[in-house]
Amino acid sequence: MGCFNQTCAVSHMPIVAGDEVACFLLADAREESTDFEGYVSNGAIWQTLTLPFFGVYDDHGSVKDVEPGTGDAINRFVLGKNVTDILKLAHEMRKPPRMNLRGYWGETDLRLMMVHSEVWQLLTSECRTPRGEVIDTHAEEERIPEFLEFARKMSAEYASKMLPAGTPLRPFDQAHEVQHTWGRDPTNSGIQAPYAARFFRAVGESGGIHPILRMQAKEAINRMLMADEPRVSDITDAIELCLYTQVFDTNMANLRRMWAPQPGLGSQDCSYDLHQQLSGWVAGKCAEVKARYEFDEMVEAAP
Repeated sequence: MGCFNQTCAVSHMPIVAGDEVACFLLADAREESTDFEGYVSNGAIWQTLTLPFFGVYDDHGSVKDVEPGTGDAINRFVLGKNVTDILKLAHEMRKPPRMNLRGYWGETDLRLMMVHSEVWQLLTSECRTPRGEVIDTHAEEERIPEFLEFARKMSAEYASKMLPAGTPLRPFDQAHEVQHTWGRDPTNSGIQAPYAARFFRAVGESGGIHPILRMQAKEAINRMLMADEPRVSDITDAIELCLYTQVFDTNMANLRRMWAPQPGLGSQDCSYDLHQQLSGWVAGKCAEVKARYEFDEMVEAAP
């Protein structure tokens, strides 16, 4: 297949052999609002079907040394197989693998999208949603125990009111439909799930996260919750990675970046020269617009 550089989907900088990357498998979005004029979301053509997985660019268009991670269980639940098996199949076939997705999507080609690991880290600390709400991942992580405690209380409430007497109750049993687990209280007991409701409301508004990933991530975590011996650390890690993905997608939209496979080229010095020229123009334009906003605010605030 030859050696060539890949491209970071956010910075558009070259990804060279040995660079650490965050990767996503994309599926056809099948979105209808891709007309010539009007609003187009960042997931109008492609959307991510997986949570990120991390590795090293192999200089041949793919990724090696994929790290075992917290998203593995959810990605395997969505895809029906390990990400590494799909990458191996794509390499052997020399073409994108096809998958039959659940629901009405039918078969679709999968595509690999990469971003530099540093860019992933930069864009997952916080975001501002279209509603103007700021989501801080560190603050939200601290609320995960609150959500898990909510799940325990809700299960007990549901069992005491809705199940036959003497029914054995596992720690997260009878949670009992996925939507109830993620923020709706079937017992009207006043118990709230601020973390879960807030997070998955935001995910539901994200343009680049495939509906199948949204549904299957909830279902996978729900099953983890209702296991005979729930592993709280695994559940916490999975929820955190879902949160990071949602924040990353929101920031992708804020940067006007589409989820899409990127072009790859050989190493060329002109790429870096052009990036330096373009970044200078972008920095100047940002300063100009911010100064204009600040002036308008001063005028409005003047007596």
